[in-house]
Amino acid sequence: MRKILIYLLVFISICFAIPIIFTSKSVENANAKANVEDKNNQQLSESNYDYKKYTEIKLLHADTEKIENIKLDEYLYGVVSAEM
Repeated sequence: MRKILIYLLVFISICFAIPIIFTSKSVENANAKANVEDKNNQQLSESNYDYKKYTEIKLLHADTEKIENIKLDEYLYGVVSAEM
């Protein structure tokens, strides 16, 4: 009975130790990726990009294969309401 208890405790400790070992490396990698993304976001936010010139989008209707020009506001209203 004692051997079974010892084997069970060793098995449980291994089950907890393995994920800890593998996730510690991924946390370091995730932190490094987050730092790179922060730097990229800072560079993008510093650029002077003019969003006002994109007020219309072209929407392709798959069933009729027609292209329709729609104002961006109307498109976003439709997409958001469809997602809800």
